[in-house]
Amino acid sequence: MSSGQESLKSSLEFTALLLIFLIYERKGETFIPPDKFFAVFEDEIPTGKKIPVKAIFEFTSVALWKRQENKEVGVTVLKKTISREDYSPRVDATLANNTLKPISNIEVVAIVYGEDANSLGFSRTFIDKLNKEESQDVSFTWPEPFTSNAVKIEIIPRVYGKK
Repeated sequence: MSSGQESLKSSLEFTALLLIFLIYERKGETFIPPDKFFAVFEDEIPTGKKIPVKAIFEFTSVALWKRQENKEVGVTVLKKTISREDYSPRVDATLANNTLKPISNIEVVAIVYGEDANSLGFSRTFIDKLNKEESQDVSFTWPEPFTSNAVKIEIIPRVYGKK
């Protein structure tokens, strides 16, 4: 978590390994929002039928910091629930814009944790625009049941700003 500053561009590398064999690697960039925890979502990892046993995520360059207001301050998670855990889990959440201005281009990541505090599943969706004092429901689904009981749901909004 940064202190009142955001990184406009931070280089990163995500690696998935099968024992000692590299099965996927991606280099890219992301931004780090000020004063909050955030998620970096990596989807559609092409591993074929191989199941990674280890994933490594690391920042590969020094971030360039700039003082910035926290754009996520106005986005609030009003509620979050989980259902259908036995066959096809679903997380529903309601997000609200508590500001007097519209907020655009919002990534919303859901992380479901098990009893051992490890993630059971994660998913993301996008909200194009939340008008002032407006709320919107979002849903996240998984095709298979989780491997253990869900004990915690985290909903993490991340505002990218205007497209």
